[in-house]
Amino acid sequence: LDVAVILDSDEILDNFTKRMERWRPVAKAVREVHYQIAMDIIVYSKAEVKYLKENDNDFVKEIESTGKVLYEK
Repeated sequence: LDVAVILDSDEILDNFTKRMERWRPVAKAVREVHYQIAMDIIVYSKAEVKYLKENDNDFVKEIESTGKVLYEK
């Protein structure tokens, strides 16, 4: 299961350490499910998704065409 989390943020992170700091609380929040189901958790900001869409990113295209929204605030 691939889970893409899009945060309401204009921040574009430029290094792995910062990305991991942003990923940890999301991974912790789904820990119980993650132990029962194999999943990859990908965390982007809205700004990063916008940038990737503007640069014709295939992964973001797939998320938009086949993904399901589980929660939206």
